[in-house]
Parts: sequence; structure tokens; C-alpha cells
Amino acid sequence: MKIKNKNVGRKATAGLLAGVFGAFTVALASAVLLPFCAESSLVDRVYWTFAFTGWGTLGSVLDSVLGGLLQASVVDKRTGKVVEGEGGKKVLVHPHPRAGGATGYSSASASASGSVQQRKGEKGGIETVHESRKIESGRDLLDNNAVNVLMAFIMSVGAMGVAGWVWGVSVFDIAASV
Repeated sequence: MKIKNKNVGRKATAGLLAGVFGAFTVALASAVLLPFCAESSLVDRVYWTFAFTGWGTLGSVLDSVLGGLLQASVVDKRTGKVVEGEGGKKVLVHPHPRAGGATGYSSASASASGSVQQRKGEKGGIETVHESRKIESGRDLLDNNAVNVLMAFIMSVGAMGVAGWVWGVSVFDIAASV
């Protein structure tokens, strides 16, 4: 599927701006509504808002990178549109076993691309089946939900590491005091 370069840039910019706005909204709400230390000032809340917005933006970028690398982008061959699984789950690209047993699909492929397969017909004959979906980019390792959890884990542990570095607190010091 070919996408005009100007459209890719527009979508990437819009996605990044949405991530920045989302992070800023959460940061501002937390700076206004959460209690801070008694000795904290308005300047501390402004720093918090900028730091939180920056970290949230990095999380949005990391989510995009992880999704691009570890999540398959599946395209419907008939319409050329990207197909997404319901609830962030993986989209089936190749036939999978049914609940009652085998699919009836043979492992023989009728084309080099693997998009045409043979299937046992109703009356024992063999008919050709064309798969209507293909993986356009990425690897089919994780679904969208798993990518989100991985990003959240990396950003959470990273935030604890950065906070420890900023305040001069070692993880080992915390573990030793417990």
C-alpha cells in the first residue's frame, strides 16, 4: 500500500501533538488537584507540569516505535485499508484452527507470496482460497494491548530511575533500608 509522503507526515504530526496535549492535560490536572509538599511552590508545580508533559510525550513516541516494530500492521487487500482487531487484539492474517478441529486448509501454498492456499471443498475436491489480508509492516509479535503494557512498564521504571537520579536516591539504598 502506497501512502503519499505528505499524508504520513500529517498523521505523524497530528499523533504527536495529540500525545503532547494528552500528557499536558494530565500534568496540568495533577498539578492543580494533587497535594504537593508543604514547602513546594508554584514554580515546583510548573516544573512538574513540564516534566510530566515531556515524559508523557516520550511515552507516546515509545508506544509508536514499539507498535511499529512489534505489532503487525494488517491491510485488507481488497480495499487497501488498515484492519484493526476489536479491542486492540491481533487481526487474523492466515487461517487458524477452528474450535471443532482442523481448518481444512492444506499447508501447500499456490503462490510464492503465500496469499493463495488450497482448501478441501465440501465434496472432497480442492478449491483455491485467496487470503484477503496481508502484513504490511511490523512483526506479528504483540497485539496493541501488549504494546501498551510494555510501553507503560518501560516508562514507569524509567521514571523511577530518572527520579532517583534527580534526587540522588539509589535503588540499592532503598532496598537496603527495607
